[in-house]
Order: sequence, then structure tokens, then C-alpha cells
Amino acid sequence: LAAGGAALRRREPGASVLFHTNAYHCPQTRAVEVPRDALFSSAAPRDLRGRRVLESAEVRYARLEGLLKGTPSPEELSRVMADHGDDGVPGLHTLCVHAECWSTVACLQHFPRQRRMRVSLTAACQADYKDYAL
Repeated sequence: LAAGGAALRRREPGASVLFHTNAYHCPQTRAVEVPRDALFSSAAPRDLRGRRVLESAEVRYARLEGLLKGTPSPEELSRVMADHGDDGVPGLHTLCVHAECWSTVACLQHFPRQRRMRVSLTAACQADYKDYAL
């Protein structure tokens, strides 16, 4: 599902893995989001000024699409979420974000068929997941 203020929509049918990187991908929810070409202003933190607002979310989404194949195990999913890019250096555009302006602070993995979720209130590369049955 993609949720946004006044809209809730189902994503692609048949997807075995759903993920989110802080940008909408359904046409109906994109309509309530900042425009794709919106830029951070001079009031934003220095390393964001002049960048596209959705740039990091879009780069991370593409990386997830490339790394997630099939239905990963919880351990494989944890490795993907902790990704620091091809060069191993975390930053604004890596899945596990470490940047001056923001960082990954929590990781959630949901397994609806098993009625279970895993939660870690840390960066993905430092995750210590706790299991919860729903």
C-alpha cells in the first residue's frame, strides 16, 4: 500500500516484496507529494541546498529494486537494508543513510503471512532486531 494524507492505494499486483524510501510511486499518491523537480532551498542544511527533494529517495528506491530479487529471508533483507553502496561508504544516497542532515534511525521488516514483524531502533548496519508476533 502507498499512503499519503488523503490517499491510500494498492501498489503493483503480484509483488512479493514491498518497500518504501520516503517517496510515492503510485500516480494517485504522487499527486499529493512535492513535485519531482522540487529543490531544497537555501534554508535547508548545507549539504541539501539546491538538490532535488526526492533525489535520495529515488536513488535508494532504484538500489532496492536492484538488490531485492525474489523473496529474501530476514537475514538477506537485513543485509540489503544495511547496504552502504558499491564502495562501502555510507552517505545521503545509500540504503543505510549516514549523512550530516539525516540518518537511518529505525528499521522495520514486516512479514504479513507470518503475522510477524522485526524492529530495530538503530541504523540498519547496527541493527539488533526484536521479533514481534501480531
